[in-house]
Amino acid sequence: MVFLSFSIFAVRMKHITLVFIFIMGFCHLSAQDAHFSQYYVAPQYFNPALAGTADGDYRISTVYRDQWRSPLEAPFRSFVLTGDTKFEMSYGKTYTPDIIGAGLVIFSDAVDFFDLNTNQISLVGSYHKSLSRAGNSYLGLGLMVGVVQKNINYDNLSFEDQFDQINGYTLATGEPLPPNNFGFADFSIGVNYATGIKNRFIIGTAFHHFFNPNLSFYNAVANGNPNINAVNELHEKLTLYISSSIYISEDVRVHPRALALMQGSDLEIELGSNISFPLGYNQRFTTGLGIRATDNIDGIKATALIPMVAVRKGDFQIGFSYDVNVQDLISDRSGLNSFEISMSYIGNYNNELNICPEF
Repeated sequence: MVFLSFSIFAVRMKHITLVFIFIMGFCHLSAQDAHFSQYYVAPQYFNPALAGTADGDYRISTVYRDQWRSPLEAPFRSFVLTGDTKFEMSYGKTYTPDIIGAGLVIFSDAVDFFDLNTNQISLVGSYHKSLSRAGNSYLGLGLMVGVVQKNINYDNLSFEDQFDQINGYTLATGEPLPPNNFGFADFSIGVNYATGIKNRFIIGTAFHHFFNPNLSFYNAVANGNPNINAVNELHEKLTLYISSSIYISEDVRVHPRALALMQGSDLEIELGSNISFPLGYNQRFTTGLGIRATDNIDGIKATALIPMVAVRKGDFQIGFSYDVNVQDLISDRSGLNSFEISMSYIGNYNNELNICPEF
């Protein structure tokens, strides 16, 4: 019985340690955003200046990421749904190729082990100024305003003082737990420049969380324990990207791209290229490979290889990617890999605007 009790205690202590990290120790962590390998499918999520840049009248896109399923009892799951449209500008009877974009972003991130959830809904607006009469160069500015809600289910957690030394964690806890639900406002701003019609070049940047929202659950506790730091700021994030679309034949295109994310002391770089070619009437097949590198304590090193495939039929496209952890390739073990599936629909696709990074 003593051995059984000790075993239960040891297993639960692992859970308690993780709970401490996520709840009590939030103030010692650098809060970071979730990321997507197929970020270009839902572009206004990483730069609001890309709202209204679809090659059609409107666009609806979604990406689902399933992360670290092998080593965890429950994987991390992230989901983003975006929709945007555009309106052509005119000043009285004077036509201008300038464009106004408007969109909606819905984001969700879940850590099932703790039932820790983050949900966000944001409105996006953008203005794209034409820099030429032909409408082949645009400079866009965008703003995203959102509301974020975070919650955790304490019923799924166990604490050390609940252990009764016989039957397990059956006692009530005396932990001073904060409210398990709170919300805050969040803001992002971005710029995007695009030029070219058939062969095009796109570069942009975005600045997120510029008011440093506090992510600590203890922020809502009045006259709380002075030994608990109730501040856990979400660091500002700077996004930089370059993308191009190049015809290497009449029907075959390549799409090289680079993305850099800087948040707090962390740096992430993703390089890749896709190639697309026709499968038949109004159908295209795309495949490609990316590599992600991060700046760790021992310097910038590659962390994942990202193969992907996608099929477009008419206005609808579906894509798949798989993040292969580089250490898994070296050590021949199963570990921190991730899977993504994306879907997008562009209404009244016309392939004339050409100012958004392509899949």
